[in-house]
Amino acid sequence: MQTSVFGMVRRALRGNYANSYSVSEHAKHNIRGCMCRHVHDGSLPVRQVIRHYDGFWEFNCGVEDHPDLDDFVGLCADCNRDRLADFKMLVDLQPGQWAQRASENDNKWELFLLPPEDEGA
Repeated sequence: MQTSVFGMVRRALRGNYANSYSVSEHAKHNIRGCMCRHVHDGSLPVRQVIRHYDGFWEFNCGVEDHPDLDDFVGLCADCNRDRLADFKMLVDLQPGQWAQRASENDNKWELFLLPPEDEGA
């Protein structure tokens, strides 16, 4: 799991979210996280869910490292409410934890701790 780009991704997505999505039904996007483009376009399922130390959520495919900011799309909680309903079992994931599953059909998530150097990134 690559962690060096996470802080940059969070800051950029929070600041530039309006440019990454078309106009929605609600006036203000509620940026609570991001997802990799593979997950966003549906080409790969979510296999990793990360809750960063600042509470920011990340949903990714777990297949690639995603070293570039362009690999992520902002995640508005309101725009993606239905899409994220499948992950209700991870609602108790605490800041500083991440979960991974072997496949899209696997409902067993293995929990891990983020490395300490991620704190405050």
